[in-house]
Amino acid sequence: MATLKDVARESQMSLPTVAQIINGHATNYSQATREKVLAAMREVGYRRNTQARNLVIGRTNIICLIIGCFHRFAAPRPEALISLSDMAHERQQQLHVIRVKADNILEDPCFQLILKERSCDGLVFDITLEREERALVESELARIALPAVWLNDDAPFNSVYPDETAAGKFLAGELLRHGHRHVFYLGLHVASKSLDFHFSRNKRLEALEGSFLANGGLSVVKFPCWENKEEFRGGVGDFLKNPGVVTAMVFYSAAYALTVAELAESLGVPFFRRFGLAAFDAYQGGVASTQLKIPSSVPDLPAMCAKAVEMLLWRVQNKGERAPSCQIPTLTQSNDHLMERH
Repeated sequence: MATLKDVARESQMSLPTVAQIINGHATNYSQATREKVLAAMREVGYRRNTQARNLVIGRTNIICLIIGCFHRFAAPRPEALISLSDMAHERQQQLHVIRVKADNILEDPCFQLILKERSCDGLVFDITLEREERALVESELARIALPAVWLNDDAPFNSVYPDETAAGKFLAGELLRHGHRHVFYLGLHVASKSLDFHFSRNKRLEALEGSFLANGGLSVVKFPCWENKEEFRGGVGDFLKNPGVVTAMVFYSAAYALTVAELAESLGVPFFRRFGLAAFDAYQGGVASTQLKIPSSVPDLPAMCAKAVEMLLWRVQNKGERAPSCQIPTLTQSNDHLMERH
């Protein structure tokens, strides 16, 4: 089996130079030097023993992305996966994606294997957990000194999340700019009505309603959350049949817009001609954002993911030290046609 010495002899470079280039510090050398070492590696058939190197340096150069099961209202977020993968590659890390049972993550076999084998340097969580369960997960990670960062969570440490307050204020401004003074807000589909299910559940409505009423809006009719199809059809259906003075609808997620449109059609009630529309979370590529160009405020997923990888690698480098959380500005898009007052 070829060794570093064989590569050094073939390339006519010093052993330290060859080791530096092979171990990921090639930017310290010229392109010609790097190519000479790579050519020598191919010539002698050298293959780096990654497992042995990881044992020596105590690193795997692997980041695990933890995701949960999607429900039917969840818009796919390919931007997150692509952004995390690009950022990991830029930092010479591998990204492994692990899907777990969100209702009891600590008992999930895949997650248990990660904890048992410590098969990565750190974790990025893109999953919503109740506060108590997150605390249990973090306690278990701290026990084995495995750093983690949480996407879309507003905890004070080790988290990256969007500015939901600015998002709500933007949508309120769009509604008022187009003459709407009475609006209906459709909130989050949840399996649990726990108040701390996700920070955006209350933050979006509080920011939207507060800014709207403070700047000339007159009323916000709220259907803040629902647990099942029957509750949804009952509450939203009753509103659609008798909207009163409401002229616009705002959705917790743009994915809900088409669901409401389907319900309105089944009831024989006008929808697109009746209401101005606005939404949070019109992710590019999502069903609603593709079929409806809804005015929206959108979390900047590429920026959030880049920050998450940066924060995680900082925690790895600093032996798990806590990192202050980071709030990322949201992106906005407008569409005057779907905001018209009807």
